[in-house]
Amino acid sequence: MSTNSRGDTKRLRFNPSDPPLTNSADAKRLLRGAAAAQAGFDYQLDVSILAALQLLLISKAATRLVLEPANEEDLEADLEPHVPGRLQPRATVAGGYRLVVQVKMDNGEPWSVEDFEALLKHGSDKTGGRRKALHHLDEPNTRYLLVTNADVKGVARGLLVEGFEEVSDKASFPSSLHATLKTSPEGRVAIWGKLTEKQLASDIRALMSDLLHVPKVEQLNLLQKLRLEARRRTRGSTPGLWTSDDLLATVRAHGGFLASSASLEHFVPPANFDEMLKVLNDKNAVVIRGPSGTGKTQAALKLCDIARRRNGVLEVVTVGADDAPTSVRKVVNNGPTLFYVDDPWGQFSLRGGSEAWTEQLPRLLAKATPDHQFVITSRSDMMQSAKVSGSLNAWSVELDAGQYRDGQLRDIHDNRMDQLPAALQTKAYAFRNGVLDRLGTPLEIELYFAHMQTGPDVGEEDHVFFRRLLELAQRDAVEGVVFRALSSIDTCGTSAIVWALLAARGQFDRSRLHPLQRALRGLDRALGDGLDRLIDRMVAARHLRQPARTIAFAHPSVRQGFEAFARDNWGQSEFAIETLIAALVQLPSAHRGWGLETAARIFEVTRSFARREDVERTFDIDSGSHEAIDAWLDESLMDPASKFPPLLELASEVGSDASIPSRVARWLLKGTQRGASFFIRNWQPPTFDDAWYDIVSANPVAAKIADRFIRQVLGFDRGNYGTGFAKRLDRLAPNLTAAYLEAARQMVGNGFELNADAVAAGAVRDLDGFESVVQAALHDLASIHRQHVQSGREEWRAIEDGERDHAVEEAAQSRHEGDGYTSGVFIDAYIRQLRREVAGRSSPTIRALGNWSVPGRRPS
Repeated sequence: MSTNSRGDTKRLRFNPSDPPLTNSADAKRLLRGAAAAQAGFDYQLDVSILAALQLLLISKAATRLVLEPANEEDLEADLEPHVPGRLQPRATVAGGYRLVVQVKMDNGEPWSVEDFEALLKHGSDKTGGRRKALHHLDEPNTRYLLVTNADVKGVARGLLVEGFEEVSDKASFPSSLHATLKTSPEGRVAIWGKLTEKQLASDIRALMSDLLHVPKVEQLNLLQKLRLEARRRTRGSTPGLWTSDDLLATVRAHGGFLASSASLEHFVPPANFDEMLKVLNDKNAVVIRGPSGTGKTQAALKLCDIARRRNGVLEVVTVGADDAPTSVRKVVNNGPTLFYVDDPWGQFSLRGGSEAWTEQLPRLLAKATPDHQFVITSRSDMMQSAKVSGSLNAWSVELDAGQYRDGQLRDIHDNRMDQLPAALQTKAYAFRNGVLDRLGTPLEIELYFAHMQTGPDVGEEDHVFFRRLLELAQRDAVEGVVFRALSSIDTCGTSAIVWALLAARGQFDRSRLHPLQRALRGLDRALGDGLDRLIDRMVAARHLRQPARTIAFAHPSVRQGFEAFARDNWGQSEFAIETLIAALVQLPSAHRGWGLETAARIFEVTRSFARREDVERTFDIDSGSHEAIDAWLDESLMDPASKFPPLLELASEVGSDASIPSRVARWLLKGTQRGASFFIRNWQPPTFDDAWYDIVSANPVAAKIADRFIRQVLGFDRGNYGTGFAKRLDRLAPNLTAAYLEAARQMVGNGFELNADAVAAGAVRDLDGFESVVQAALHDLASIHRQHVQSGREEWRAIEDGERDHAVEEAAQSRHEGDGYTSGVFIDAYIRQLRREVAGRSSPTIRALGNWSVPGRRPS
């Protein structure tokens, strides 16, 4: 392509057989053309380098990049107006799609859609000819990106993006391109325009300096080396391969390093790791408890990794702190599963609703099987506050600093030291003995190296540097370090967006960033442009974790630092979060569900944060965003495939009164006797006037929500709704006996269920229909009796003879204490109702009951 315009361009080639140049103007023109060709090729090289650094090391979207071979004739052809640059990077990126990048340098007019179409059509369909760019899109999982320094005009602007992974807006796809691109091209074709040589150089330099920590004196050397590596991969007859390992080795050779490399690769097992593994193998469940910073999460992830490697079909499901124990039951029959539950009672203090874990987790672990395993982590003080420690002793292994005193901490230190640049390795080795004498946990070692990697200040002597590192390695210092880091890089509230996303979701995949940033730019350019930059810098500083594609807080103290900064800069934080929610509710269809759910959860966590005593602010969102959240809640709660219990909780918190399902959710979940968002006994509906009941009960949606609540939630809920629930619900949604019957059928055989009496009270209204439930309950009790007779004698004899320890005895008691409870409640309710309705009535079920005695009391 010409360096001036898309007009006539001469083919340029030096050939010894050509006649000598006699016209100085011709010679100058030829030299200018040669220089333009070289400049275009250099631009292609640097775009390829940026793609390699970004995709392979920073976002980790791919593990290798492929470069097509090129020759001098290709470089000359690059000057033609509609010829794609030959240096064509491509990669298979996250999500499984193939990204093909073509690069074209041009200092002429902005690209029109006609120019772009001509570029796509250039090439030959003949064997051995240069393939037309448009044929890349014949494969439905391929995306095509043109990177150019020129601007774009007209309808072609609908294809604009600002990064390798960003997807163009499907709705803005130019209709005229459909004649050329016929295989669903919308969202698969994009142009990254105005990436000038100056901006390209700045982006590469920023990656080297801020994220890869390459010393300034080495950055030019690294760039030259990367250009050589890129050229070398284009000289063969086959495409050249650039892997993430190759690229990282080149960066490290020039004094740089990648802070976010996978941590399990260098895992050092604590002294009692084999004990953890044995407990998991023997009992199919293990609880790792201990103080903060002792490596519980890493040990748990390693156990999950080992279990998954042993059983190739085992699925590891992460259960978040905001999930209830009922979420475990929903996937029980989905094949072999290991549930990883991290801090179920909370990270810093007991969270609302954690009592459900206290009550139900011992029963879940007692029933664990090889196809239904559990790995739990929790701080010891949280378990003590929840009064749960004793009931989980049979599965618990304590992990404290003492488990690293037999050389393990030294190994952790040396592994991290080996990842430093050579110059810093020398200092780290000199400090080694002092560090191991003063630091005692994996977290402190991690914090020490996180600050070591930035190197000493200018003129800072070694002993001063060492003392500063030790101070920064203390856990209490993390919040202040994070606060100061954010103060230096966040001027518009971007950190509040990161906090909101992680507070609402716990973690998120980088693929979500690209559509989110696109939406943010349309509302506030600074927030959209700054989001990935802030994340990358905080990952580089090890304040955020990104072992693969998932981003999370590296430690609870990091979250506290983000929250302290948001609190002290509430004005910009509030605006940023409001803008974030407005962007999330308008994400494209591929991300719509995630965006709306995230918006609702961010609204919930931010409103709760604003009410804290140390903040004392109010938080609200614009009416358009609230309407979008309401519409999504209404739609999702009516969707049979949705996860109903957490959606109902969310609707009760953030849905407006314009949403009938949200009104019903508050009626169901905001009963009296609730501690925060939790209740145990004596549920009663909130107080509403007759007009409220008239509006809600007149809408058929209310009955559908109530019906689903009975079928999917009531039987497994953590609160006791009591025998009067069905009668109270009649005022809102009558005639739901079929739902109670279905719930009862699901509950038979479940042992102890707190709401068995509430379900029974609604189900016995249809005595004939309830008879099948009672039959199943009788079979359940008979089966339990047979099992006790067969296995109980040997088990208790072994315990009494001392062949099994006290922990096994406790586990045996816990495993059986609730057996038959729900079946007993259903039989009791049937008899009571039968006596009230039909004196002298007879049936096979009635005769089988005989002289049934009502259970005297419930298990505690």
